[in-house]
Amino acid sequence: MASDFGTTMRGVAEKIAHYVDGAATLTVETRFVEVGLDKGAKFEEAKPAARTEIKLDGDNSSVLPMMKNESGALEVDETVYELHMKNVQAAIDYRAKMVGQLLSALQSLRG
Repeated sequence: MASDFGTTMRGVAEKIAHYVDGAATLTVETRFVEVGLDKGAKFEEAKPAARTEIKLDGDNSSVLPMMKNESGALEVDETVYELHMKNVQAAIDYRAKMVGQLLSALQSLRG
């Protein structure tokens, strides 16, 4: 019986370690695909438009879409940026929820 419990706990510990490793870096990539009147969207050809990486220690980096305006100055593509930031916030919220549930589960195991 104790052996079964030990095996179960090792399995739980491995799953937790795998999750923590996966949650250490949060990557959000917003992609685009060109759609024309003569063809449908080919989703397998989607290309990155914006990308953000957020590490568990708080370090982060982002690559944002830029376009040249009429005068040649670079400007952020506001529509893609807003969509990307909504995706980033959803990913942050999801990770926070999962980490909270993980901590709650660990606390319940402690008794």
